[in-house]
Amino acid sequence: MENNKKLLMQANRAAAVRQSLVDLISNGRAYSAEVSNILEDYYKILHSAKAIDKDIDAPEVDKYNPVYLAGALEALVSAIRLASGEETIDTENLKKEANGLKKQNLEL
Repeated sequence: MENNKKLLMQANRAAAVRQSLVDLISNGRAYSAEVSNILEDYYKILHSAKAIDKDIDAPEVDKYNPVYLAGALEALVSAIRLASGEETIDTENLKKEANGLKKQNLEL
C-alpha cells in the first residue's frame, strides 16, 4: 500500500478517536479512564504516522487536559492529511470553485 493511503488511514483513525473524545466531553465524562486510553491512541497514531513520514509533528499532550487533547488530535489529523497531499488537493478544488463563482457573478 502506498504511503499516502497509509497516512490517510491514520488520519481517519485519529479523526475517529477525536470524535470519541468529543463525545466523552459532551457527556461529562472527560476525566474518565477512557481518556487515558485515548491519549495512548494519540501517541500510537502519531508514531505510526511518523514512521511513514518523519516530518509529521503534533503537540505533546497532558492526559489531564482532555480539551487540549481534542485540539491536539485535530492538529494531528491536519498534519497527517497535509503530509499525504490531501490538503493540497482540497485547496485546488476550492480555487476551482471560487473561479466558478466569480464567473457566475460576472454573468449575473
